[in-house]
Amino acid sequence: MDKDLKILFDALIDKLIDMRRLQEQMFDALSGKHKAMRSGDIDGLESWSAREKFLVEKITESESVLRKLTSEFGKKIGVEDNVGLRRLAERISEPNRSRLLGLVGSIRMIAERVRYLNQINDEVTREILCCFSDIQRQISSAYCDTGLYDTTGQKKIAVPRGFLDAVG
Repeated sequence: MDKDLKILFDALIDKLIDMRRLQEQMFDALSGKHKAMRSGDIDGLESWSAREKFLVEKITESESVLRKLTSEFGKKIGVEDNVGLRRLAERISEPNRSRLLGLVGSIRMIAERVRYLNQINDEVTREILCCFSDIQRQISSAYCDTGLYDTTGQKKIAVPRGFLDAVG
């Protein structure tokens, strides 16, 4: 591998290491968010959600740079179309191939854990919203029939209050 290609490969490896670090931080943020949801810690939930949003932006930026580096490295080694890290690994020799594939595999594993934790958090959110909906139905039905009558002899019906309006 010549000097320019080595510099480009090292930049690609550095960006993959950065991507792995960001994915690990995303997993930690989602774990913290999950714990905050389960414990009812609203401040913690807001904090972890802000951290998650920040990391999504950083990962998006990092992926953009990674695509550019991958494309540039691919052009240098003669892979013009359908450039992917696995395809690049086929064209380079050891130990660089193992290094590249190892990083890609670890990022894929962490990303899968992030996806799974996101699914769990979605389900927890759905359950919380169902619980709020049930509470709102119970409150609404309890407030509609007050058991009182107005001056004309008609049953007095209270205006139902929206529980989600109060907390939203």
